Amino acid sequence: MTVRMTGITGLLDTDALVSASMQPYKTKYTTQQQKEQLLEWKQEAYRDIMKDANALYTKYLTSDGSSSLLMSSTYNASKFTSTQDGTVSVTGAAGAAIENYSVDVAQLAAKASTTLKATDISSSATLDLVFGGKSIDTINTSGKSQSQITSELNAALKAKGISATAKTSDFSGGIVIESSDMGSDISFTATLKDSGGTELNTATKTATGKNLYATIKKADGTTYTISDSQHKSNSNNVTLDGVTFNFKDTTGASTTPDASGNFTGGTSVKITGSKDVSGVKDKIKSFITDYNALLGKINTKLYEKYDKAYQPLTDDQKKDMSETQITKWETKAKTGLLHNDSYLDELAQSMKDAMSGITGDKMVSSSGLTLEKIGIKPVEDYSSQNGLYEIDDAALTTALENNMDAVQELFSKNTGTVSSSGLGKQLGDVMWNQVKKTDSTFDSLAGTENGKNALTNDLSKQITDMKKKIAEMKTDLDDRENTLYTKYAKMESALSKLQSQQSSLSSYFSSGS
Repeated sequence: MTVRMTGITGLLDTDALVSASMQPYKTKYTTQQQKEQLLEWKQEAYRDIMKDANALYTKYLTSDGSSSLLMSSTYNASKFTSTQDGTVSVTGAAGAAIENYSVDVAQLAAKASTTLKATDISSSATLDLVFGGKSIDTINTSGKSQSQITSELNAALKAKGISATAKTSDFSGGIVIESSDMGSDISFTATLKDSGGTELNTATKTATGKNLYATIKKADGTTYTISDSQHKSNSNNVTLDGVTFNFKDTTGASTTPDASGNFTGGTSVKITGSKDVSGVKDKIKSFITDYNALLGKINTKLYEKYDKAYQPLTDDQKKDMSETQITKWETKAKTGLLHNDSYLDELAQSMKDAMSGITGDKMVSSSGLTLEKIGIKPVEDYSSQNGLYEIDDAALTTALENNMDAVQELFSKNTGTVSSSGLGKQLGDVMWNQVKKTDSTFDSLAGTENGKNALTNDLSKQITDMKKKIAEMKTDLDDRENTLYTKYAKMESALSKLQSQQSSLSSYFSSGS
């Protein structure tokens, strides 16, 4: 910063003269700064629209989106109800076979487990355990508490790599030893001996796990039996054709299969399968909400008016304003920058065409379904909410329950040709070509902050050129200002000399008289 001493003689107001002379140039400089700021704000507004458009595309209009309307699994969700959910519950994966079932459970899969009673433990001197061919080192039990024995037993099991645990139990009245895994292939023997090495007869415990025994019958009479001899399972969760049966209790069926090898008797659990429309309905409703938000934001930018009276503030203007005042002013200055913008208008129209053009010759659903027929209708106030939709929840639910395949076709059909594909493909094509892909319409225009065209898009190049011009103008301003100060400094010096000469002459003539 240059520090100048001006107007020392009082003959000239140099600062005022320089300021007046520089005013036209500073006005041009300030105007150029404001134009550059408006370009930055305009780019920010475009990028805000692009961010929302990209989010809509990624979430709903791609095959791997979190709420994709293109994936077949979106429309293949199922739900199952059980007459005894506490005995057998059922869940279906995407694409699961939707059937009705009758289930009989004779035995649950179980871990191998036994209890060493406190009275036997107190009479013993040693404990041995053999688990699937592995033996632990003998544990001395004489004079030890149950907690001490349990601790040593767990350490011995771990040392031998045996998948089992021991714990004291007040309810069982002793030490419970239990395998980590279930099934009939799991067994172990625990033996307590007295000080003479004789087994305590009542204290030798052999435990064996259990397999699941159950029969699942479809409505057409087809059965699937799980036993030791067929479809053996050491788990209480079994998945068939995408349907997972979670067995929690027995139904009273006999553990001895009938002549057909099935488990019968007791009270069967009835399972009813059906399409689950809640998930896809939520995705469609969420999609319409986000679509409305995006198009509504675009409409706002297109319709809001620009007030030329509100230009970007200069640094000098900001000095006399509060932060709140600055924020309000700049909000107003940013309003209307994209009024009737041709790029936004084209995007909005393309979005509306993709959503509303699935009729007549462009009908993609073989059943003749349209958005309106499934309860998604244009808003009545079309003047202020141009292209937005409202949802009739009941109508959408009915359409999904009665015609899920047609709804899927409406949204996700892909013929390989955009114009004859579903609205998901058509709208996705709009977003891809105009916003998402590198060198798309908006990417080339405004770029994204960290994208390939962040610095080479049209607006960034204009901003860069304008900043370069502003820097050149600043240099020119400084040079002009320095020249003027030099000029007026010389003028002031000359006037000072002239004034001195006049004083000398006046003094001479005064003394001569």
